[in-house]
Amino acid sequence: IADAGRFLRSLDVRGLSDRTIRSYGFDLLVIYRWLKKRKRRFSKSLNHADLEAFIATEKLRGARPSSINRRLTTFEIYYRYCFGGEMRRATRVSYPSPYYKGAGRDKRLGLFRRKKPVGLKLRVKMPRTLVEPLDDKEVNEFFQHVHRYRDLSIVLLMLFCGLRSNEVLSLELENIDFTLRQIRV
Repeated sequence: IADAGRFLRSLDVRGLSDRTIRSYGFDLLVIYRWLKKRKRRFSKSLNHADLEAFIATEKLRGARPSSINRRLTTFEIYYRYCFGGEMRRATRVSYPSPYYKGAGRDKRLGLFRRKKPVGLKLRVKMPRTLVEPLDDKEVNEFFQHVHRYRDLSIVLLMLFCGLRSNEVLSLELENIDFTLRQIRV
């Protein structure tokens, strides 16, 4: 458990946000509780079969796929931090099947071919959620309830510029360049 404290401090040194570090800490708590119930220690002997058992336990607890996947990532990053390498693959574990995406290029330069990943990570399938767009009548009804220019500008910035609510709330007047018609986020 002392390693967990050092791990979280190293995340702080890297400059991750307090909320990110807090979520890593909570994930580590869930992992250590799971290990305690199984009478296991966080050791180099852990492998992907243990991760699969962790997934089964989390599903029984009612955890959502996104939460399970985040905890699996935390598990793997923490394992790499503690032991300096990747967790061992295991037999009789259902890994995702690879699919062909082509050779691919480095996204930053576009010149060099990317190496294919050695193996796909063990993850829970996430259901795709479809967003139902509002029809014209619903949009007009919504805008009839927006009376203040401030509220209207917030809605339009989020709708047409793709800003998140936190980005809109942190905007200052000096972030807006009226001559170039640009917003610095």
